[in-house]
Amino acid sequence: MIGIQLKTKLKSEKLKVGFGYFLGAIGIVIASKEINQFINF
Repeated sequence: MIGIQLKTKLKSEKLKVGFGYFLGAIGIVIASKEINQFINF
């Protein structure tokens, strides 16, 4: 339901860019957790 509402309000290019930033942020969080775990090993 949220996706349908966003699709009607945002252009597809903005959704693609936003999703890219979202995936990048998740990647940074996961990488930082792994690096922190490696350092504290």
